[in-house]
Amino acid sequence: MRVWAALATVAVFLLLLLGGVVSVTESGMGCGDDWPLCKGYLIPPLDDPATVLEWLHRVMGGLVGLLVLGAVVTAWRPAPDLAKLVLLLLILQIALGAVTVKLELPPLVSTLHMAVGTALLGALAALLARARPRPQEALAVGAFPVGLLGVALGATLLQIAVGAAVRHLNAGLACPHPVICWPSEHLTVNVQFAHRVLGLAVLGLVHAAASRWARASHGGLRALAYGAMGLVTLQLVLGALTVSTRLHLHTRLTHMAVALVLFAILAYAYELGRTALRSQQTAARPEAASVPSGASAR
Repeated sequence: MRVWAALATVAVFLLLLLGGVVSVTESGMGCGDDWPLCKGYLIPPLDDPATVLEWLHRVMGGLVGLLVLGAVVTAWRPAPDLAKLVLLLLILQIALGAVTVKLELPPLVSTLHMAVGTALLGALAALLARARPRPQEALAVGAFPVGLLGVALGATLLQIAVGAAVRHLNAGLACPHPVICWPSEHLTVNVQFAHRVLGLAVLGLVHAAASRWARASHGGLRALAYGAMGLVTLQLVLGALTVSTRLHLHTRLTHMAVALVLFAILAYAYELGRTALRSQQTAARPEAASVPSGASAR
């Protein structure tokens, strides 16, 4: 299960990044409105860069889907809840991909497509955490901030979705200053404003959760906490650079990649904390059951 979960997590990350390339290069309709074929062909004429990118995205999507199904099959018995969640998200992601093309890239559906893909990445990272043996040995269960990590995880997913809305609404330069942005009557400005405010909220939440997480863990898990703090700080800098460089392609893609890595790390740590807590509670039950019924009265 662990190997399949790791392979699927990396594969979905790369697929989302390729989807970002398709989006920022405006290649989403490179295959026309055909789906799953491309311009009516299984292998279309590859004489247009937009067609090449969109076709590669679809081919890679099919291969990644097989890897994800492999992870689902191997996790079905040891982690049925997460396996079912991964399968549901995979089906929804495929359906949204088809609808996105058929409706010619409506911003709302395209944003949902990115949000569901990110959630799938997080679910696979959680599956990887569930496969870790003896998770309670990596952290101090009582001090580990599972609840706060859950809030930071949800806020990060929302931030990635709003970032996708910024991209699909062409709102990247709605506020031309890399730092200053105020609400207005224009939707694009308000979406950009929300993205920046939410970015500050995510920065605070991740630092608050990761500082407690670092104190309550050791080894690689502690290093991941410091990594999360570094990534969320870098993400804020990359956001400002994206605007100041007038949406430079490599900066935009790095901004997206860092956000996805951060989300996967948070999902891994959150699920590891939950699994460790359940393991501790399960281990404590036989001891509680073995105490004589009148022992507490003595």
